[in-house]
This record gives sequence, structure tokens and C-alpha cells, in this order.
Amino acid sequence: MVKLCSQAEVVAPDYPAQLRLKPRGSTFVVLGAGLTADGKIPPVLESRLRTALRAHRDFPGAPIIFSGGVPRAGVAEAGAMKRWLVGAGVPSGLITKEARSTSTVQNADFSTDILRSRGSQGAVIVTSFDHLRRGMINFRTVNKRAFPASGIAAY
Repeated sequence: MVKLCSQAEVVAPDYPAQLRLKPRGSTFVVLGAGLTADGKIPPVLESRLRTALRAHRDFPGAPIIFSGGVPRAGVAEAGAMKRWLVGAGVPSGLITKEARSTSTVQNADFSTDILRSRGSQGAVIVTSFDHLRRGMINFRTVNKRAFPASGIAAY
């Protein structure tokens, strides 16, 4: 059922209805995309970060989780993502790093633990267009419908 519902959704760069209805209870979860060999942010990940920055500006109180733990040159994805967004003006107090995951399933699993511990009312996943449907399915499967999981496609 989770997969069927996710396949019927439109994947888009627009904000999901969930975010507009419960902006204070939603948490952005930005999925990692692997760093370059020298620990830099590649273009695919930068597009996710630009989308997260736009979402933060439109919903400034929403917390953000960066999920990704594959290190390159001693830097984990979540740490590099946090530095990028803080450098763009996002308060570091809104950001949590989940730096253990090495796959989308683990992104969902470890981030869901954080979301549950905080009593979040929903996850808004930020990732690439071709990755978003899988991310939403993984989050919905892991959280067993404890809270909604929708998404924003980065562009």
C-alpha cells in the first residue's frame, strides 16, 4: 500500500500540502548524495541544499535534519551539508546531523529515530527528483505511518 500511494503522487519542486497545513510540526530531512573524493559538495547535493535553503526561508522555524554519513577526506555528508547551510545563513540550532547512514534505507531509519524522539508531526524529504519517490517509500515504511512523509524535489 505504501508503494502504491507513493507511485500515485506527483513528485515536484512545490511544497507538499502537509507542509502548508502543519508548518510548525514538520521537519525537513535533506538526504545526502555523496561527497567528492576530496570532501567537497557535488552539484547534485548542492541542488538539494539550495532547495532546503529556499524551504527554510519560506518556513523559517522548521527544523532540518541532514542525513548522510559516508565520509570523504575525513568529512561526512551531514557535516558538509550543515556547514554549507549555516554559511548561507541558517541558524545552526535548527540543524541536526545524522551522520551514520550509508544508504537511503538507513537515512530513513536513523532520521525517523530523531523525528520520533522530537515528536515531529511529519517529515518533508528534500532530495533529487529521481530519488524522491524511493525516499518517501523508505520513510513511510520505516515509520509505519506514525507521521506523514512527503517531499520536495530539488532542481
